[in-house]
Amino acid sequence: MKQIKVKYIGKDRADIRNGDIYDASEVRDDPRYYGIVDRSGEEYAYPKSFFGVVNTGEFVSNQYKNEKGINQ
Repeated sequence: MKQIKVKYIGKDRADIRNGDIYDASEVRDDPRYYGIVDRSGEEYAYPKSFFGVVNTGEFVSNQYKNEKGINQ
């Protein structure tokens, strides 16, 4: 399964922190989620809307662009 890098943009939680970058894979049964190995060392499904994709060193967040009115 293809792995990508994502940056968490939500509020801090027990095992996942805002601004941290994680390896992610798509959840086969539900494409709305990423499988993320969080700080607990276990893999959990998190909504894709909690993350921005990190692409060759650049952070891309459509949510941020929408909030700031930046054209995509």
